[in-house]
Amino acid sequence: MNDSSINDMSDNAVDGELPSESDNLEIERNDFTVYHSDVDLSNWINRIESKSVPIKIPPFQRAYKWEKSKASKLIESFLLGLPVPPIMVHQEKVTNRSVIIDGQQRLFSVYFFYKGLFPKHDISLTNLSSGSIFYESENFENFELENVKEQWKGKTYETLAEDDKLWLDSRILGAIIFRQIIPDDEKGIFYIFERLNTGGLLLTPMEIRKAIYYGNFFELLIELNNLQTWKKLTNKFVPDQDLRDIEWILRFFSLHDWKTYKEPMKEYLNKYIRKNRQLTDTECNQKRESFENTCNLIHNSLGDKPFHILSDRLNLALLDSFMVIVSKHIDKLNKQRVIQLYEEMRKSDKYIDSVRSRVNIVEKVLKTRFDTLEGLLYKLLESEK
Repeated sequence: MNDSSINDMSDNAVDGELPSESDNLEIERNDFTVYHSDVDLSNWINRIESKSVPIKIPPFQRAYKWEKSKASKLIESFLLGLPVPPIMVHQEKVTNRSVIIDGQQRLFSVYFFYKGLFPKHDISLTNLSSGSIFYESENFENFELENVKEQWKGKTYETLAEDDKLWLDSRILGAIIFRQIIPDDEKGIFYIFERLNTGGLLLTPMEIRKAIYYGNFFELLIELNNLQTWKKLTNKFVPDQDLRDIEWILRFFSLHDWKTYKEPMKEYLNKYIRKNRQLTDTECNQKRESFENTCNLIHNSLGDKPFHILSDRLNLALLDSFMVIVSKHIDKLNKQRVIQLYEEMRKSDKYIDSVRSRVNIVEKVLKTRFDTLEGLLYKLLESEK
């Protein structure tokens, strides 16, 4: 199975992946409490940097991307007293954490101006609230206003006239704050986030999950994506910017319970990551061990790229079913049995048809491939008695 021509999967096409417009979701009616809060700019800065106020910057996939001229125009709007659209904030029920759903570019432009620093390139905002984002000063330049009225050209916050500073401090950047009431699982936030990002540069479902359901389980998914045997199995050596490879690992864990699978796949994955968002140390270790042992055994048995046999592309339906079945029965398996199962799998027309299917995430087809493969394993084990 070894292939010396392994590359970084420059052809990003993958068989069995969810289309961008897949899953006609049956979204139930939601109910939210919504209110508007007028927050002045100086208060926003204090709340971002406060250790006690529950405003945290979640690890959104999208980096800060505005150019300095655009950020300068925003500051000029405040200086001119022009209204600026409010940002949208979701207040979580359990943690009371405020999550910026829309408007982070505006809020962070203000913050950077107050700090007197502007990113030289796209920059992650994950560590913004701790201040550690500024530790690497080479990533920043002075934030001097440009393409604004002559009286403010080249000004930083510190060099503004005192009257302008006081005026700017008191300007309002409103917040629309909402908390979900019905249903009580907060899954409606996923759809709000998704629909706010239906224009421009789209967020993928996994990017939205990262923003909304971030916790130690997501951190574990990121960690496992760096496992070398996983990279060799998928032929994916560079982490995917759209987090597709992390979604594949999420599929692996969620489909251990394939008998309860219900369409659509998008909501099935949402439900699983929402339920497992925060794991105990024991649960994290169990999942880590399961994934690592499964990858290591399959790679030791079959070598590189075992899930590319139907074409030159990775087949996700083959990957998720084979890895899950091996994982669930790993205590009964060794290298020779994995090789035998793989060969029996390749000879099964019923199984191959199910992984070739363009509708492989349809409930009946998905359960067919898992049930068929598990049946092949049971038959193999029975023949050895």
